[in-house]
Amino acid sequence: MENLCIYTKMDDTNATFKSGEHIFLAAIGGKRKLPVSYVSHEINNLFSKIELQFSRESVIALNRALQGPGKRGSLEANNASESKVCLTYSNQLDGNMRYALGYIKQAKPRSITQFIITLTHPASFALTANYQEFLTKDEQTTLYELHTSLKSSNRYTLIIDENLDMNKVLYGIHKGKWYLCINNEVMQPEADRVIEFLKNRPTPTANESRKLDNQVTVHQQQAFNIDEFYRVAVKMIFNYLACSKGRDFILSSRFDPIRYWILNGGDNTFANLTPSISNTSDDLFPKSSHRIFISETPDTFIGQISFYGTNYRIIVKLCDLDIGERLISSPIGFICDWENGKEYDLLDYISSFS
Repeated sequence: MENLCIYTKMDDTNATFKSGEHIFLAAIGGKRKLPVSYVSHEINNLFSKIELQFSRESVIALNRALQGPGKRGSLEANNASESKVCLTYSNQLDGNMRYALGYIKQAKPRSITQFIITLTHPASFALTANYQEFLTKDEQTTLYELHTSLKSSNRYTLIIDENLDMNKVLYGIHKGKWYLCINNEVMQPEADRVIEFLKNRPTPTANESRKLDNQVTVHQQQAFNIDEFYRVAVKMIFNYLACSKGRDFILSSRFDPIRYWILNGGDNTFANLTPSISNTSDDLFPKSSHRIFISETPDTFIGQISFYGTNYRIIVKLCDLDIGERLISSPIGFICDWENGKEYDLLDYISSFS
């Protein structure tokens, strides 16, 4: 099959073709791919970063952290996806709030290894270790390795969260990366000074450390570009339309406006997020499935996509139609039952019930 990209309309002369493009992202469980000749390697690279942000930073990130799937769509526990490291907190029996850095994995909040610093004069600190990450090591070895890593650290990810007490500083490590959580940016210089003090002090002893309670609340902040979120979602619809109707169909100039917007962004006159009224037809589909539907009104070719079985759907104007014009004889769609590792065309899925 001739190599011709459905997004740039470039062939082998100006593009390379190395791998098939998923319809639904692999990160959320997608399996079916377009032919290698449909999407260029350059477009795959262009979208790789914002597709990563889509799965980790957008409104679906919490669903993915709570439900799955994990890396590259894996359902194995070892590959389960994690939320971003963020502030967690829990109410204690003494009425005080206990704060920590943590994340969600397999629907459970987990804390990371960290220093919990109280900015008094002089500053006091407690050290908590995520012992699940060090099951083969004794506590003092864990503390020694943590302190060694601390002394060589010079970069961290800054987390600003106003829910943290003003006099608290959380400084923790997870998978080789350090995270600093403070209430506001004004506190950063003071936090940096305390971290330097910890670097220069002797390695803490085991009796200086303590574990946090496991019952915590997660305060997961999401910061994402809504334009990029829409573009990635609409790209999945575009991919499915190419898979279902063929490359010649999707290369029609009638799709050039939305094609250009998917590639370049800009003024969004195509997609919007809207709640839909639940109806009995939703019960036909796997509970947490991702779904694409494509249909027509008298003057518009429309796509819609939803994730994790939610009632919120992205409605997309794919192109205008002339009066009486039909591009499809009946609605078409695609179902991704990621929990069971299966995908279906809409008509095949409905036919399976008859």
